Amino acid sequence: MQKNEPFKGGHLIDVHSMDKIDSTACDSFTPLSTAFLEDPFPELARMCQNGRVHAGDYGNHSIYSVFTHRRVSEVLSNYKLYSSQIEVTSEFTSLDMAASILEIDPPEHTAIRNIVRSRFAAPQIEKMRKEVAAFTSSLVTSLSEQGKFDLVESFAEKITSFAICRLLGLPDAEIEVVRSITIPISDLEGVSHFLPPSSERAKKLLSVQDLAIKNARDYISPFLLHKIISPGDDLLSDIATAPLPYDDKVYLSILMLGLGNSDIPNFLANTLRILQEYNVLEQGVLNSEHIKNGIITESLRLQPVTLAAPRRATEDVTLDGKLIPKHSTILAWIGAANRDPRIFKNPEIFNIDRVEKKGLAFGKGPHTCLGMLLTRLLVSEAITAIFESDRHRLIIEGDQKPIFSESPVLYGYKNLMCQIDSK
Repeated sequence: MQKNEPFKGGHLIDVHSMDKIDSTACDSFTPLSTAFLEDPFPELARMCQNGRVHAGDYGNHSIYSVFTHRRVSEVLSNYKLYSSQIEVTSEFTSLDMAASILEIDPPEHTAIRNIVRSRFAAPQIEKMRKEVAAFTSSLVTSLSEQGKFDLVESFAEKITSFAICRLLGLPDAEIEVVRSITIPISDLEGVSHFLPPSSERAKKLLSVQDLAIKNARDYISPFLLHKIISPGDDLLSDIATAPLPYDDKVYLSILMLGLGNSDIPNFLANTLRILQEYNVLEQGVLNSEHIKNGIITESLRLQPVTLAAPRRATEDVTLDGKLIPKHSTILAWIGAANRDPRIFKNPEIFNIDRVEKKGLAFGKGPHTCLGMLLTRLLVSEAITAIFESDRHRLIIEGDQKPIFSESPVLYGYKNLMCQIDSK
């Protein structure tokens, strides 16, 4: 396994190129450019190495970006100074975002998070392993007989939807429906930081979000009402019986329904793409949990799906000599911090034995991703099903560009065509 060589897929900086980065170009940061959307990591590496706070003007407001591991960690962790209540995005949303676990701070955030947290704890997630393994193995066998297929839609999204149905207490008959429900809230938020609400692009995104949320509400409401009347031992029942107003229960249910419906499938696709690029395909290479955990951790570090997380300054603050006024939007660029050479030795190298376990792909602080253990479980079982058998061989077609969405703060594949050959 070529774990100590630079990734050759075109999305990581070559091991020798870090010294060639022009640190004087710090004022040039173009997250809306086509080049950035296709391959954000060279520019993020340059901004991280430079180490300065970047101020960019977008319409009628400024966005302040931080890139180093130190500053990103600080912004994500200190909710009193850097709030998750982002005022600029409130102009876009069609929901009362006060009900959102994503956009409130402790102690309100903690109270809502506690309603669902136990379902994502290690013992509960581990209970799902056998069922997830059986479903994934069966799906791999079926796809190997199908020929070419979309790895994101036909594999990654399906195993994610299976797990979400298990968590929520929905029947298996709903797996395909859950897979088809896409809530583009993250797409909207990512772009809305950069667009005036009156722009045609913003209006189009809002229209798409409105329809998606309406569809999700119409879908989940009958199940939620049933759980209110007859609760069971599942996540949806926990929400149904929680001391929340009904509309808040619906919105929290929608969030759980859409949990990982983009992040987990796209991270899984990113990981499988990396494994192919590194020729980690031979049987027996992945036969230990240590190796699989190392692969997952490094893949999360190198290619996180969420490249940046927004926060709002609650008061005037000065970072590295740059004054950030109160109420300003700050983007904490996780995709840059995960490659900070001050923290990670040879950060552009894929090394599953890396000692520095300080990646921020799941965030940090009170908003650390609820689904991180679920993500690890699904990716681990996918790797097992595809690579730990002498019956299958994954072939990913050609040089497919990893464009996930119009948002510069998200990274991954909308589609990834491949096939699983039977040996």
